[in-house]
Amino acid sequence: MKIAYLCEDSQIPITGVKGASIHIREVINALIKLGHEVFIITTNVGTGNRKNGRYAIYEVSPFTSKKLGADLRMTLTSRKFYKKAKTIFNIEKPDLIYERYELYGNAGMKLTQKFNIPFMLEINAALLWGPKRRLNFRSLAGYAENNIFKSAGSIIITTDNLKDYVIRKGVDENKVFEIPDGVDLEKFNPEISGISIRKKYKLEKKQVVGFVGSLSKRQDLPTLLDAAEKCRQQIPDIHFLIVGKGFEEPKLKKLVKNNKLDDVVTFTCAVPYNDIPAHIAAMDITVLPNMSIYSSPVKIFEYMAMAKPTIAPAEGQMNRFFENEKEMLLIKSGNQEQLASSIIKLFNDSALRKRLGSNARHKVSNSYTWNHNAKRILEIYGALKKEERQEA
Repeated sequence: MKIAYLCEDSQIPITGVKGASIHIREVINALIKLGHEVFIITTNVGTGNRKNGRYAIYEVSPFTSKKLGADLRMTLTSRKFYKKAKTIFNIEKPDLIYERYELYGNAGMKLTQKFNIPFMLEINAALLWGPKRRLNFRSLAGYAENNIFKSAGSIIITTDNLKDYVIRKGVDENKVFEIPDGVDLEKFNPEISGISIRKKYKLEKKQVVGFVGSLSKRQDLPTLLDAAEKCRQQIPDIHFLIVGKGFEEPKLKKLVKNNKLDDVVTFTCAVPYNDIPAHIAAMDITVLPNMSIYSSPVKIFEYMAMAKPTIAPAEGQMNRFFENEKEMLLIKSGNQEQLASSIIKLFNDSALRKRLGSNARHKVSNSYTWNHNAKRILEIYGALKKEERQEA
């Protein structure tokens, strides 16, 4: 089967290191491993290698002028996207359209109508009400969103918290399926060495608490840095390794300097995705200070696949998928005291660290891999095709 993967979101570089970028590539790679052919049409290839030998990438340049306003800019981009996609579809002749939803992104809706091809829509956030876009015509965006949602044969949500949001748009709940993020067990495994990373940052004799991800407000990294002050009072050789980049980096570095934490905090800036496993391997404990109830954090599954004892907020999927003190430690979001005490607790209990890490690896291996997700997508596609045949 040939699958057309569409992404009209210009803020997601397909070859980049953002969680969304990783999600797209890993789903595609898993589908290819199962014997299917995939090509991508995107508005942002990114700066990475586009000639990967596994799938073709077609790029549609988005409209970027701020003078147009967000609504018109995305509308014009989607129109341009659809026009180019029509030409590509006539050449590639796909069997399935799989689109990652973007506001005003109606190319998939139009393509399924024109070519009579099954259309699956993946929704990763309630974009209409998120801080991502400054919309001038929110009601118009909502109208467009309703039509796009209802045009899809099946809708994939990455977290169950999005289900009510989608159903309120008039979508049949039997067409909505939750598929969370996942992990590649070969790329992320406990046998990977972190020695080179520890040497690079002079962490050989340190007890390392690590974070991997974008340095954005939603991650609430100031809470982690506040916890660092308390932790170093009880664990003199503790160190915090923060892997990633983002708009909050200057503020975070200033906070480190003001609180005199320079000797216990290291910022790596952005690192290539292929180097992330080694960085996680260099960590003794991994953390996620905060998360949106609508998110499915890739980093959590990567931490767990590498058998790392993990501390995460008791929110959304973390509450539903994992048990406190069995696969991870669950804490209240934004609670600096609880985060600090959990870090200290883990460093003082090696048996707990080992048990959490082992259980975490077992859990994700059985339920949360990209291969598992790809198989689920194909199952939903099979049911969709069966339904279409019965209606014909």
